[in-house]
Amino acid sequence: MPANVRLTAWVSGRVQGVGFRWWVRANALELGLVGFAENLADARVKVVAEGTESRCGELLARLEDGQVGSGLRVRPGRVTSVTHRWADATGDMSGFTERLPAVPADSLTVIATNWHKAGQPGAVCLISAGRR
Repeated sequence: MPANVRLTAWVSGRVQGVGFRWWVRANALELGLVGFAENLADARVKVVAEGTESRCGELLARLEDGQVGSGLRVRPGRVTSVTHRWADATGDMSGFTERLPAVPADSLTVIATNWHKAGQPGAVCLISAGRR
């Protein structure tokens, strides 16, 4: 059985807000890969996938040229470049997910708090992750 590899790809272009991460997930699952696709703050999408080298290579080809298998729809958005790197698989992932972007702590705003004394019902803290 071939050893698994890890593909990390950074996709540039109009790839956020167009269903691109969903498309990546559908293709990765079809290929039997595990990993994730996530939006980055700089408008790129980062794709991390683990599986056989041939299956990860097929996903990379689909990211680069938009060709799809098994009747999956045409790649959404517009890809202008794909940068990638190969590494050994870590084996620490299962399934394939669409991740939400990480929110920097300095962009969080406390909207309301309702703290209670010890022994009384719990505390409430609403936090907004909106841009400043």
